[in-house]
Amino acid sequence: MSDFSSIQNRLSLARQIVQRIATVLVLSTLALSSTSYGRSRHSTIRKGAVAGVHVHKKRQSKPKKVAVKPATTLNLEDLVFTGHYRKNSKISIVRSASGDIVAAQHFANLRDLLNDLPPDATIRSKYHLTTSNVSNVIQERVDEEKKNVEVDCWIHAIKFEDHSKGAGNDNDFHIIVGSSSNPATAKYMNVEVSGLPSTDGKDKDAIRGTRTKLLSMFPGKHFTDHFTLITPARHVTVRGSLFFDGGHAAGAVGPNGKNPTTVWEIHPIVSIEGL
Repeated sequence: MSDFSSIQNRLSLARQIVQRIATVLVLSTLALSSTSYGRSRHSTIRKGAVAGVHVHKKRQSKPKKVAVKPATTLNLEDLVFTGHYRKNSKISIVRSASGDIVAAQHFANLRDLLNDLPPDATIRSKYHLTTSNVSNVIQERVDEEKKNVEVDCWIHAIKFEDHSKGAGNDNDFHIIVGSSSNPATAKYMNVEVSGLPSTDGKDKDAIRGTRTKLLSMFPGKHFTDHFTLITPARHVTVRGSLFFDGGHAAGAVGPNGKNPTTVWEIHPIVSIEGL
């Protein structure tokens, strides 16, 4: 009987040992699982944090390159005359009663034309076209201006009176022409390609055509409200209507050394051709 009890005690002790070992094994397994899970989770969080920068965080888009359009250039052919002094005469061509352009008298040299014109003093006195009287003046052409002329000459300088650069500018092209290509001996005259009349008509078309032709003769030139010297001088034939510009003094127009000694002009020009 004692032997049987001894055996039972031993079996009970063995079961306890086995249970304890099993418990230790279970706890060890759980500890290992927990550590592995923690490492895995920590790794996932770190990866997620990195991914958050590159994936979840909205990428900043690169600024789009916007093509910068060049500043709109003036359409010089179509600019309207914006001046006031004797406006009607400056933008009209001498025509016959039937509406045709009056035939031009030809002068082989600018000196011949200048010598044929009435003296400035005579016209100023006769029509009160003085520098001190710029508002109460005759708008229409006077008898001496009712004439078209054509003259062979040389272009020495050009400027464009850009109205957008100053209220006093009228969109005309001022062209200083000389009796020869030699600046030391030439006699000068101011001839102008006028801005366009504001209303449609034959004169508007003719003046627009002259503006286009002038610009085509000097490709690449950028004319401003300061005279551009043309070197060498350009030999041309100019045709247009006479005009007495009494609002300024003789010599006030033109670059230094190339100033006309008269205020007589050809204005507007209706034709300019290279020779």
